Amino acid sequence: MQKLRADIVNRIFSAGLDIVESQIAGATYNHSLRLAVLACETGKRLGYGQEQLLVIETAALFHDNSLSRYLTAPGGKQTDLKLLREHCEIGARNLSWLPFSKEVCEIVLNHHERADGSGAFGKHKGEYSRPAAIVSLIDYLDVTYHLQTHPPNSAPLLKDIVRCAASKGFDKEDTDIFADILDEDMLLSLKDDKISRSFHSAAPQWTVDMEDETIYSVGEMFSKIIDFKSHFTNTHTKRIANAVWIMGKYYGYDNTTLNKLFLAASLHDICKLLIPTDILEKPDKLTKEEYAVMKHHMDRTYEILSAIPDFEDAALWAANHHEKLAGGGYPEGKTAEDLDFNSRLMACTDIWEALTAHRPYQKTFYGHGRALEIMRDMADKNFIDPAIVSDIDKVLLKYDGKKIPNPSGHYNY
Repeated sequence: MQKLRADIVNRIFSAGLDIVESQIAGATYNHSLRLAVLACETGKRLGYGQEQLLVIETAALFHDNSLSRYLTAPGGKQTDLKLLREHCEIGARNLSWLPFSKEVCEIVLNHHERADGSGAFGKHKGEYSRPAAIVSLIDYLDVTYHLQTHPPNSAPLLKDIVRCAASKGFDKEDTDIFADILDEDMLLSLKDDKISRSFHSAAPQWTVDMEDETIYSVGEMFSKIIDFKSHFTNTHTKRIANAVWIMGKYYGYDNTTLNKLFLAASLHDICKLLIPTDILEKPDKLTKEEYAVMKHHMDRTYEILSAIPDFEDAALWAANHHEKLAGGGYPEGKTAEDLDFNSRLMACTDIWEALTAHRPYQKTFYGHGRALEIMRDMADKNFIDPAIVSDIDKVLLKYDGKKIPNPSGHYNY
C-alpha cells in the first residue's frame, strides 16, 4: 500500500513555504525545517518521549502554514498584531487533521507568545504549554539571526546572544537550555545543504496511507496555502480539487488513484506563489512579459512534485494542466501523444473552473452552459479532449452556480 510520509509532506510544504518566505522580510529558506530540528533537540534535553517529540516536531514543521496570508493582507507586516493573531489562529485551524492534533494546534496557536505577556495574545508563562514556549523562542531566534548562516566556530557568541533573549520576554530556563544545545555540530547541521538529512533523523515520522481520507485534509491544507495568494482566486484550487475528485468517482477510480488525483489537483498551482500578486490579480490583459512570468510557474511544479516517491504520474497530471493536445501549450509544448487521460482531465477541469468562477479579467460571468460552449470550441480546435468535455457537461452541470463539496461531502470554501 502506498504511503505519504511526513518528510514527503514537508518536502512539498517547505518548497511552497520557501517561496512565500522569500517574499516576506525576515524569513529565510528552510526556516520550518530548522525550527523542527531545533525544537526536537530541545525536547530531548527536557526528557520528552517519542510521542512528545513527534508533537513538537510536527508543530514546528507546520507552524507557519498560514504565512501566505501576509501576501494578501493590505499593508500586512509580521509585526501587525491583528494579522499576527490571525496567522496563529488560521494556522492552528488548518492542522486539525494531524496526529495529536489538539497538542499540535495548541503549539501553533501560541507560537508567538512570550513569558512576560508581550506576545501576540498577551499570555504569560503558564498560560500556554512549554513546547509552545520552545517553538516561540526558536522561531524568534532563527528569524532574527538566520542561524544557518553562522559558521560553527561562532557557537560561543551565539550562545551569549541566545541567553540575552531572556531580556526580550522569553523564559530564562528555556534560553539557557537552547543555548546549551547550540554547539558547533548543531550549527553545522542547520546549513541548507544538510538540513533535510538533519530533519529526517531528528524525530519520529508519521505516515498516511494514500487510501486514507486524511489525504483530503493534506490536500486542503496545501490548497489553502496556495489560494491565500490572491483574493480573486481564493477558491480556485479547492474548487478544482473537489471537481476533479467528483470526475474521478464518475470514471470509477479506486481510492488510491482518487486520492492521488485530489492531491495533484490541490498542488497543481503551487508555484503560482512565485507570481507577483499585481500580475495574478491584474484586471487587464497581461503584457507579453507578464504572461511569460505567469507561464513560468509550471516549470517548478513538476520539479517539486516529481521528487515524491510513487507520485511521478500525479506530478505530471498537475504539471500538464496548461498543455494542449495540438501543441502550443506550456511549459513544454507537449502534444496529444504525451498527455495521458488524467493530464487531460486536469486541464479540462481547470478550464471549466476558470470559466465558471468570478475573475477580475472576465468582463462577464459565465455559467456552466456558456462555459461548455467555449470548451467545445476549444475541443474542436484540438486543444482539449472532447470526450472529457462531454463528461464534464453531464457530471458538473448540477454544480452550476453552486459550491462543490469536497470528498467528505463538506464545503471547504
